[in-house]
Amino acid sequence: MQQIIPFTWEQLKKAQHQDEEITNIITNIRKHKKYFIKDNMLMKKMNPPVPVIPKGRIRS
Repeated sequence: MQQIIPFTWEQLKKAQHQDEEITNIITNIRKHKKYFIKDNMLMKKMNPPVPVIPKGRIRS
């Protein structure tokens, strides 16, 4: 059974900026049409937009 781990926006933002894959997307955002930056957080263009969850403690 998977466990849901609660987290804050600030924790998510910090985790994003510690993730190498996500920081690469942020650095080269113009090459990645499926993503955009909102409030210094990487978001995926969906309806509604969703934050990108880095692999690790939050997502396996």
